[in-house]
Amino acid sequence: MMKGIPKEELIYMAFSTEDLSTKLNWKHSKEFELNGEMYDIVERKETADSAFYWVWWDKEETELNQRVKRIATEIFGSSPDQQEKNNVVQSFYKSLFFENQNNDFPFLITSQQRLSYHYLDKTPSDYHSTIDTPPWP
Repeated sequence: MMKGIPKEELIYMAFSTEDLSTKLNWKHSKEFELNGEMYDIVERKETADSAFYWVWWDKEETELNQRVKRIATEIFGSSPDQQEKNNVVQSFYKSLFFENQNNDFPFLITSQQRLSYHYLDKTPSDYHSTIDTPPWP
């Protein structure tokens, strides 16, 4: 689906192979964070010493991450002692969200993704028991 985005709406980025591991915070093979901004790789070309990417600046995910960071900072403060707790809370909140990149093609979601994120499709009534009292022997 991302391949259909016109190139004029994408950002061209070039990195050395060293930058790939030091400057980019990889979420998975097609998504990374750079300077607090999230990017999805649409097209890539890699050489022995460089990588060239056409990327989509994911403004919505960037904003979500910034909100989570602000909430964690408000809860735990910004002192260095609280940074680890802040990171744990951020990881927890991020784990609650699953962005399906293939909205038009739900069958492309892997079975592992379905198992991991099945709870997102549930409503509170799905978890409410219909049995009022335990069964008697």
